[in-house]
Amino acid sequence: MERAAARMPKTKCVPAPWPPTAPIEQVKPGYRAGLFHVDVRKYRYSGVGRPKAYMLPWVNIDFIGCTDFIMTDFTEHEVEVFLRSGEHEPDLRRLFGDSLYEELRGEAQNLPPATTLTESFRQRVFIMPGILGSKLSVIRDGVTDLVWIDPIDIAAGGIARLKWEGDNLIQATGPVLFPYLKMKFAFQRAGFAAGYLPFDWRYPPAGCGNQFRRMFETRGYRDVILVAHSMGGLVARQIAAMDPDRKYVSRVITVGTPNLGSYSPVKIIRLNHSLLQTVARIDLRHTPEELARDYLRHFPGLLQMMPAPSMRPDENYFAVDGWPTSGVRPLKAAMDSARRALEELPAPDDRFYQIIGTSQETIQSARIENQELVFSVNRDGDGTVPRDLAEMGNVPRYYHPGEHGALCNADAVIRAAIDLARTGQTSALPRQARITAAESIAAVEVSETQLLSEAERDARLIVEPTERDLTRGFLSETFDPDPELSHGAGPRPEQPASGYPVNIVDSASRNWAQTEAPRAKVAQLVNTGHSVRAETPVRLAKYARRLLTQLESIPEIHLEPALIRLRQQLEQLASGQNVAETLLTPEISLERIIGKAEEFLSVMFVKRAGLAMRAVGRIIDRGSKGGFGTGFLIAPGILMTNHHVLRDAADAQASSVQFDYELDIGSAELDGTEFILEPHRMFFADARLDMAIVAVAPTGQDGRSLTDFGYLPLVGVEGKIRLGQPVNIIQHPSAERKQVVFRESLLSYLPESPDIVAQYTGDTRPGSSGSPVFSDKWEVVALHHAGVPARDEMGNWLTHDGNIWDRVQDPNQTTVKWVANEGIRISRIIHRLRQVPSELRGQSKPDAARLVELALKVGDDAIRTGTAFPAQETPASTAASNKAVLATPVGYGTSIDIPLTISLSIGQRH
Repeated sequence: MERAAARMPKTKCVPAPWPPTAPIEQVKPGYRAGLFHVDVRKYRYSGVGRPKAYMLPWVNIDFIGCTDFIMTDFTEHEVEVFLRSGEHEPDLRRLFGDSLYEELRGEAQNLPPATTLTESFRQRVFIMPGILGSKLSVIRDGVTDLVWIDPIDIAAGGIARLKWEGDNLIQATGPVLFPYLKMKFAFQRAGFAAGYLPFDWRYPPAGCGNQFRRMFETRGYRDVILVAHSMGGLVARQIAAMDPDRKYVSRVITVGTPNLGSYSPVKIIRLNHSLLQTVARIDLRHTPEELARDYLRHFPGLLQMMPAPSMRPDENYFAVDGWPTSGVRPLKAAMDSARRALEELPAPDDRFYQIIGTSQETIQSARIENQELVFSVNRDGDGTVPRDLAEMGNVPRYYHPGEHGALCNADAVIRAAIDLARTGQTSALPRQARITAAESIAAVEVSETQLLSEAERDARLIVEPTERDLTRGFLSETFDPDPELSHGAGPRPEQPASGYPVNIVDSASRNWAQTEAPRAKVAQLVNTGHSVRAETPVRLAKYARRLLTQLESIPEIHLEPALIRLRQQLEQLASGQNVAETLLTPEISLERIIGKAEEFLSVMFVKRAGLAMRAVGRIIDRGSKGGFGTGFLIAPGILMTNHHVLRDAADAQASSVQFDYELDIGSAELDGTEFILEPHRMFFADARLDMAIVAVAPTGQDGRSLTDFGYLPLVGVEGKIRLGQPVNIIQHPSAERKQVVFRESLLSYLPESPDIVAQYTGDTRPGSSGSPVFSDKWEVVALHHAGVPARDEMGNWLTHDGNIWDRVQDPNQTTVKWVANEGIRISRIIHRLRQVPSELRGQSKPDAARLVELALKVGDDAIRTGTAFPAQETPASTAASNKAVLATPVGYGTSIDIPLTISLSIGQRH
């Protein structure tokens, strides 16, 4: 059945200045108010969509026929269904923002199917929204009329219907989805039965908590886990206290909860919060002062979250004399009631875990000067809640550098919450707040006048009011990056913290299965010593040409007779002449020619390995410092990794690359050097090739220069490696310290369809995503991006001990048995990158275009010179460690002692 509004033929809609000057009595269906005529009933719809609020100021226009709607009436279930199906995409993009929509669309499609039966066996998790995070509706005669958060209702003065009278006409009818749906999907993917506990945030937290505790008993809920954001954490404290036997609630994870208060309620009542100014600008019936005086200052739930006097002895917002004598302030009876409620709210017990936001500009204290509040601001909080007002009780605490409203959308916070729900422990977030001296000092004072000016400016910038605008400062969608930084990332696939994306693994598995016959032929030729014959004449000629170029870079090739002869033979192969006849000549066989050239070049194997390793680093979250991928420098200041590691510029902005995260020569653990990624200078990603490149800061956080680590040119021609040859991989498996797989994997096949991938054997662990795959000459031949798991006859992934992989217990895929790997061929990546500079210039980004051209030039120079390592500055530490490197040929199964700063895995010939 069609649930959305029927689309009528468009009419021309001419916007008028905002706010309108026309008299307005009431803007509701069927009423004419001054110059405005809105007849919502003539939109043929079934109660799902309503006209956008910003249509209201259009003057002298019959709205019938305008097709823009805002999504205010879809239930959360309907939204999830539409995300899976792709229906109502424009509406959902408007609701979530483009980036978050794409994120949620991808996750919704990858969620495992759930049935009522399976849901009943899963542990139940309830996500509790923060203040303003629950929709509030008037319920009368069985009809639900949404008030908060409906821009149409707010424009018509609907805030008046939320006036605090303690009745039951207003009820919470669902969550605001954009701050919490991503977290819900993650819990579902992790195996929990996830849902929401919306509540009427006007009420005192204790009253809401008592209602939920009775609901749990009535519905038979047991062993529930609560994940509570902001004010939801205060409600959760009451629920837990009402369950001393711990029958109903087993764990509580609070996120950004103002346990001891926040200055946001003070700012709202004093009219200088952007939320109040935004609502007032949309509201056609109330001024900001009227909203605060007649409605908001009476909400017990809001008043109870003012700073606790015990934490701010020089301030008391629960007393009349704690406020300036001019302007709006709460009534004495309301302040007294709120203080009692704050003092009586039970403290967290040992079921609680706190996740606290940091490193955002946050009001820490205030004083009265000339009948105006003057606020002290530093970065010791989440932008809404000061850190010391969030910390309460002797419970485990974890910290994340993020803003209050965005915490539940942050990947590190979500991973930590899932870990804590499962085991009560997590390494996804640090236990100590990383507070610098500058962040802990209140260096800036801001007056109410300044804050009011900023809030009014923010409100004026709004053209098309959305739920996100109406909740600013309290809730955030997070995944709506600056368009200047975004390059159109697609839906994010299902991806554990450091695991391979499931959809990419499935694609790699299909590719592997389709090449079983040709791979078997290659393996047979390798085992019989005829691996050269696995290549086609065309590819073999390209390989010979590359060998010749590499040999040409060695001066001795022009002097020694044996090398001169070898050069002549390679020239014949490289030209493609008489290749078939050469195959049939035992004295001058291809195996002998190719083998001699490879043997001569192999003397540089270990020395070049030391150079190659410098340029490979671990991709980490800038806040938590947790690793989730590998990347490598491809030119001065340019890093390459997978698209699924850095999907867009917003991901890159939140990430860094860490070099030298490895063991030193004495097996001591090095901390590594962190370099900030700079997508504002250059970022490009291609989902089809699973590739991303990004600019890197020239100086590390410890002052070290990026030039210390060299770079790995991308050679865009074919012929860098042949089928059956070993490949070498430098990686950070499971995002751990650097490791190298020497000759343990063989290049198995280069499929014709898709012709962008290379297949190779070996067991690489997740976290290796974005690693460079090298030939024996240490040229990058592929960008590693996926493993192929062992499977049973039903298609289930298998672990090393032969059991079926448990995605719930092992979301990072560490127990999976990987039988093969897939990477993206560098020649295909270079072909794509040659198109990018013109695209970037078309987007008015000439500096980014020049960086991509630099990477291409570095690769072209390597093609011409035949060297994988152009003259690069070698730091003293690396040069010293390379003095003892052996300059001898390395064969299959060779055991060697290498004074390098990594763990080695030396493989046998397959």
